[in-house]
Amino acid sequence: MKFFTNFLKFCTKRSRTKGFTLAELLIAASLTSVVVSGAGLGLLTMLQQDIKSRATSTLSHDINRSVEFISQEIRMARDIKTNAATAVSQIKDFTLPTGATPILVLSLNNGKNVVYYSQPAPQPWGGEQVVVRWGPNFDQDGQYDQATLDQPAQWAKNAVLMDFINDTPLDSSQCPQGWQPTHANATEGFYACVSATEETTRLVTLGMGGITHHVVGSDTDYAVATTAFARSDNPASSVARFNCQGNDCTIPDQSTLTIDILGTQLTCGAGGDPIPVYTQVGINQPKAGSQNTVVSSSLTMQVEAGTTIDLYAVASGGSCKHSYSVTTKLDYTPVRVYALLNGSEVPNIQPFANQNSINNIIKPYIENGKVKLSDNQVIYLFELGSKPSPDPAFDVQDLVILASLKKP
Repeated sequence: MKFFTNFLKFCTKRSRTKGFTLAELLIAASLTSVVVSGAGLGLLTMLQQDIKSRATSTLSHDINRSVEFISQEIRMARDIKTNAATAVSQIKDFTLPTGATPILVLSLNNGKNVVYYSQPAPQPWGGEQVVVRWGPNFDQDGQYDQATLDQPAQWAKNAVLMDFINDTPLDSSQCPQGWQPTHANATEGFYACVSATEETTRLVTLGMGGITHHVVGSDTDYAVATTAFARSDNPASSVARFNCQGNDCTIPDQSTLTIDILGTQLTCGAGGDPIPVYTQVGINQPKAGSQNTVVSSSLTMQVEAGTTIDLYAVASGGSCKHSYSVTTKLDYTPVRVYALLNGSEVPNIQPFANQNSINNIIKPYIENGKVKLSDNQVIYLFELGSKPSPDPAFDVQDLVILASLKKP
């Protein structure tokens, strides 16, 4: 006790006369800086961990929601194209942006397609790449907008679904064993794998991965993969359907094909003699090869899966000795062949010289001003001899054909 009492007296005496020495002040400052630095470093580490946690949480949330959205649309589709690059090149209503990579092409029941692709991220999107969707608009209930479902020109373009996509080239080993990517240039950020070697399939493994660079000095990444089925729970998938791109139609499953001529309206001038019109059907089957069949009224035949059909409208004879030929294989400018699917608008074209109109010829297949067909039916309208307005003879009902499918 005496020692502490003397020490306190010494400190009191010293403080009254001299204050602290420079060495003491330096020692105190050093100790203070160590304590403050340690506390600051701990706080900085906590803030960095919080930023990384938030970045990872946001990235994982966005990717999971994106994959869920795409999976839901896959379930709404009829089938999935196994070669995305080939499929995109056959879609007449869609042009792939420069530098983009098609990954997922879905076929809908109306013959239209949905395309998902990746491309370098434009402003203001972040990261190396983005995932973009091209397809029908949605209504407030999350279903396809029926008003624009058959009008690709009115679909939203360049609709970015996800940014901060990893652009590392995909290692094909990331696909399930025996499966392959739908595109050779797919990345770890967005890819689809299929097992089928046919043109279409209903099963796909979908993968998406994002990466946020330089988050507090390091990368934040997240990836997810899932398997989805096209219409796997819909009994309607057992119904035969056409897969149409513009006027070109493929039959994806073994089916019974029926061609019916609904009407012909071609004469030698106004009120003149009728010109005989018939159709020639080109059947191109993967195994059985090609064959051409002349149809004057109706044709029914069995076709293989993957069969494509080429329809020719041919007119020859009559008192005017004219001969015409138009085919679905060619793109005419102006258009001389129309393919009508369920929900299509009926062309508003006046018939020539009081001939029977398109509306009357296909009246049984019109409901509320639009074409009403099953998914296994297509109506073709042909114009053989005339060009559009001001030529009044252009009425697109020189030959009207109904093509139907039925599974055996």
